[in-house]
Amino acid sequence: MANSHQCMHGNEAPELLLSQLSASQAGSARHKCAVCAYSLGYSAGAQAQQPWSAEENCQHAKSAPTAVLASLPDSQAGPGLQRHKCCVCAYREGFEAAAVWADIPHGDDVSSVDTFYEGAVKTVTVNAYERNHVARQRCIEHHGDKCSVCGFHFELRYGPVGKGLIHVHHLRPLAEIGQAYKVDPVKDLRPVCPNCHAMLHRREPPYTIDELSAMLRTG
Repeated sequence: MANSHQCMHGNEAPELLLSQLSASQAGSARHKCAVCAYSLGYSAGAQAQQPWSAEENCQHAKSAPTAVLASLPDSQAGPGLQRHKCCVCAYREGFEAAAVWADIPHGDDVSSVDTFYEGAVKTVTVNAYERNHVARQRCIEHHGDKCSVCGFHFELRYGPVGKGLIHVHHLRPLAEIGQAYKVDPVKDLRPVCPNCHAMLHRREPPYTIDELSAMLRTG
C-alpha cells in the first residue's frame, strides 16, 4: 500500500486517510487502534459481510460492528496520525474502500496497473455512485492538494487544520457513465477546492479546468 502507515500490530492504512480521520475519545473503540479498524473494515468490505447484527454509531454519523470494535487492540502509541482517531470512521472507510471492488468483475490485476474502477452504481436505499478512495488518494499523491483551478491551498491558508483538505473532480462526469469503468487517477482526476468544484458543475456538461481558469483570469 503506497504511503501507508503501519501500526505496532502489523496492519496498514493510508497515511492520507488517517490524517483526515476525525478525533474520538468516546464509545467502545476508545483508545483503540484506528489502523487495525481500517484493516478489518477493508477485509469485511472485500468479502461483502454487511449487514451485521449489532453496530455502534459514532458522533460522525458512521457505524461499525460492535463486536469488531470491542476486539480491537489498544493503541496509545504512534504519531498523531493515528492517536485518538475514530475507529468507527476508520472501519467504515476501510469497508467502503474495499466494497467497490467486491461488486465489480475485474479484467485486470490492479496490483500490476495503476488503474482503478470508478463510478460503480451501488444499491443502498437509492442508487449511489461509489467513489474509489484509493483512486482519490493516488490523484492527490501525484497532483498535490492545491486547487487545479485557482491555486488555493487550505494548509497554507489555514495552517495544520487545513492539511489534506481538497475535493477531487472527475474530468469525466460519473453521472454520464452509470457503470464501472477504469479510471487513471493521474489523467482522469484533478484536485479542486470546494468553490471551484461547485463552479465547474454550474453547467451541464461541466466546465473544463481550463475554461474555469480562464474565467478567473479575465474576471
